[in-house]
Amino acid sequence: MIGDTNSLKAEYFDVWFHCPVVPEPLPDAFGILTPCNPFGRKIGAGENASRLEALQRLLDDRGIRHFPVDGGTRDRSHLEPGFGVVGIDQDAVRALGVQFEQDAIFWVEGDRVTLLACNSSAARPAGKWSERCVDCVRRAPES
Repeated sequence: MIGDTNSLKAEYFDVWFHCPVVPEPLPDAFGILTPCNPFGRKIGAGENASRLEALQRLLDDRGIRHFPVDGGTRDRSHLEPGFGVVGIDQDAVRALGVQFEQDAIFWVEGDRVTLLACNSSAARPAGKWSERCVDCVRRAPES
């Protein structure tokens, strides 16, 4: 554990990842963030959709590789769409989290998932990707 982990909400450790298309091979390290429901405050579907489009535009404009990853309940009764982001470090993903008013982001390295606070150095293990990613579909390697 690193930093003040009190800033990491307990419900964030119950997040399951839904990833319709997992890159093959899976990147060695990547971040996961959503722009939805800033600071955990529920907002309307239209505003969340606008925020998701803004994040995708920003990632495209900066040339940051990304793939869709939704975070939420295992049964999909609550999902927040977002992206796995590849080729940038933890601090850069945290900065995107701050920009999109998020409390925390996830970092996946190897099979380890770590929850990272956006506004502090707090970090705490959050399980294994292989166990937390449900209904993941792999695609053929890019040629």
